[in-house]
Parts: sequence; structure tokens; C-alpha cells
Amino acid sequence: LAKEVVKTNVEVHLENMNLTEITGEAGSGKTQFCIHVILCTILPKSISCLQQGCLYISTVQKLSETRFNQFFSTYASLLSDKEQQLALMRLFHKHFNPNEFEKFFSIEIEKFIVDNSIKTIIIDSITGIADTQFIEDNNEVNYKERSKFLKIYLRLFKELIVKYNLFFFVTNNVSANLNEGNDASKPCLGKLWENGVNTRILLIKEKKEILSDF
Repeated sequence: LAKEVVKTNVEVHLENMNLTEITGEAGSGKTQFCIHVILCTILPKSISCLQQGCLYISTVQKLSETRFNQFFSTYASLLSDKEQQLALMRLFHKHFNPNEFEKFFSIEIEKFIVDNSIKTIIIDSITGIADTQFIEDNNEVNYKERSKFLKIYLRLFKELIVKYNLFFFVTNNVSANLNEGNDASKPCLGKLWENGVNTRILLIKEKKEILSDF
């Protein structure tokens, strides 16, 4: 299948047919990056976007309407009201807990992709699904069960990507403390997940010096 490219205004070219991870510490801009990808998907071809459906799945916090609308109004400022309404109709936002997530991907996902002409799927974040549900009463992670989960969903995600020629993004946290000089490229969820991702984009939070008068 031929690949397509979506360009965001953060100067990154992203190809479909890849499982792409957006990783970085809290506040590094992962959700903001996702909003750029959403807009590059749903906005019309007349402004060099894909004009296709986008499924955004949140697992920790719902997508902020205020934040999204700020970006949307900038991107869509030259569009007519009708074009803006049509673009917004191409965005599907679902907020899932782990049980709802598993049910959706085991039963509903393929019909949803077809019925809504989905071109891009974003999961923000995979950590909210694949980490918290495997913490046991003693606060230890059940790594064996988590590995089973990851194997199932890495395979499923890649099957969907190939079958429906998708752009597919997941956000993930990092387990290192970037401010202490540790390995900034180390994502959460371990080697199994790390090796299963096709493309990894690391976002670094800009450090600003604070000047004092004292």
C-alpha cells in the first residue's frame, strides 16, 4: 500500500502504516502534538489536510474543548462556517476506562473505522490503559499479565494499520527523570512495548531560566 504523509506545524512529517509513539515527560506537549495531528486529518484538502475521519481516544483526561477550539480556530480561520462544521463532524472523541477500551477494540473497532471513514487513530495515553490496571493490591505491577496485554494489542494495532491504511498514534510517558540527566528516551511499559513501536518521537520540555533580583 502506498504511504501518505501528514505534516504538522511542529515540523514533523508522519507516515501512515506505522505505529507511532509520542513520548515525553508531563507537560512536554504530547496532547498538543495530538491536536495538530487531529486537525491535519479532519480539515479539508483545500488547505492541504486529509479531510478524513479521526478517532481520538482519551484514557486519563478528556480532550479539553477550550484547548482544542483554540487550535481549531487558528487552523480553520480561512474556512467557511460550513467547512468548519464538516471538519468538526469528522472528529470522534471517546473516553475509555480499561474495560471499555478492551470491549471497543475487541467488538466495535472495525465497524467504527468503516462507518466513519477513519483515517487516523490516536490513543492518549497507552499508559492509562496498559499500566494502571495491572497494579496489584501491594502496589506491584503484574508484569506477566501486562506483557500478555501488550502482545495482544501491539498485534491488533498493526493489523488495523495495515488493513485500513491508517495513521496510528499512541502517547506514552517516560520512566526517567529528564531533569536529573537519566535516559530521556526510555518510555514506560518496558522492552516489549519499546520494541513493538515502529516510530518513536520524543518531546522535550523547554527549560527556562528564572532570573532573580536577589
